[in-house]
Amino acid sequence: MATKFLRVGYQQLNSNSATPIKGTSESAASDIINPKRFLVKPGRNIVPTGFRIAFPDGYEAEIMSRSGMSAKGMLGYSANYTEISCAAVDKYPIVKRDIIHRFVDWIVGRNEEKIIHSLRYRYKKSLLSDERYVDWDSSKRFNADVITGKIDPDYRGEVGVIINSNEHDPFWIEAGERIAQITFIRVEKPVWCKMKELPASERDSGGFGSTGTKTIGSINDFKK
Repeated sequence: MATKFLRVGYQQLNSNSATPIKGTSESAASDIINPKRFLVKPGRNIVPTGFRIAFPDGYEAEIMSRSGMSAKGMLGYSANYTEISCAAVDKYPIVKRDIIHRFVDWIVGRNEEKIIHSLRYRYKKSLLSDERYVDWDSSKRFNADVITGKIDPDYRGEVGVIINSNEHDPFWIEAGERIAQITFIRVEKPVWCKMKELPASERDSGGFGSTGTKTIGSINDFKK
């Protein structure tokens, strides 16, 4: 049986944007690639993708999290605290940078948390957003995920990915990272009909757990 393909048009808005790609030939969704470095701040963020799309009426597009991201957290990069501590005193030209490095190493070696915290608190807020102090060779997972969004067929604006971060500090996501996935789903257009009475049903108005949580019948029935 021949596979039917949905024709989706897209327009690149800048030279950094990339075409969504499938992980495998049978993947249901296409991965969205982050076009340039983006600073994710605590709370909700909208990451611009650098492209916009057009697809036939009768469908909707859904942007959602990748399963690995939801299970493990979002891959990103944080500022190097040792570098931040050193940068904190870079404003004083009389002090050489190599001396400061040894000073920070001495602090860490003595586990002087109060001193380290003081340096971090004073300068972290401004320097975390500076790409010069990010260790791009060391990535880790952050407590952040993509919030599902829908795109209507008549929308022609730039596609954005909504990221909600539960971290206390901002972190960076690198260009080229696959940060979300997009799928296209056929939808029915409803015709709303006003009725005096609705047809009866077994459930009726029961909801919000009204059917219970346990399985119907004995658990032994499922062991057979």
